[in-house]
Amino acid sequence: MVVVAIIGVISLIGLRLYFGQQEKAKEAIVKGNASTIQTLVQAELSDNSLSEVNESFLNQLVINSGIHNPVNRVQQISSYYSTPDKSADNIPGMVYIWKDSTDVFHVNGWKYSGTDVLPTDLTARK
Repeated sequence: MVVVAIIGVISLIGLRLYFGQQEKAKEAIVKGNASTIQTLVQAELSDNSLSEVNESFLNQLVINSGIHNPVNRVQQISSYYSTPDKSADNIPGMVYIWKDSTDVFHVNGWKYSGTDVLPTDLTARK
């Protein structure tokens, strides 16, 4: 009976660690997706004028990048916010972009907890 109890405790510890690692892996994918989008935005800003890089252009850029949300396994189709207040649509695993008043584009993503996956936004500017 003692052996069965010990095996049960060890298996519960193992399962807890396993599920924690899955969440960390998904957050790493979101960080990678944010980095990909930041690189694509920076490349587009280098190639195009700032007026051409608008909301529909950025949404199309995200669609063409082919990034998928690791939480719900759906291809991301939009992510642009016109203000830094992005709390209305914080879907875990989603990468978002917003442009500040100085024409700097900020890129980050959402954790399960509804907070940013990166401590500071990745930025792209002309």
